[in-house]
Amino acid sequence: MQAPNVAAVRQEIELLGEQPVPVEVYYGIHSLHASKNFALSGITLQNTVPMTLGQEFRALRRSRMFYDQVGVI
Repeated sequence: MQAPNVAAVRQEIELLGEQPVPVEVYYGIHSLHASKNFALSGITLQNTVPMTLGQEFRALRRSRMFYDQVGVI
C-alpha cells in the first residue's frame, strides 16, 4: 500500500512560530513569511521595481543637468 500523495515538508522555527516549508525549495521560513506579507499588502515586485527604477533614472538625469549648469562636472 502506497502513502497518499502528500508533499514533503520540513518544520522550521523562528521567533514568530513554527512553519512547514516544502523540502524541494531553497528558501526558508523567513522568506516564506515575507512572501505572505507581500500577498497581504497587495504590493508586487512587478508594479514597484519598474516605477522605482524609472524614478531613480529621472533623479540621476536631473542631478546631472544641475551639475552641468553649475559647472561642477
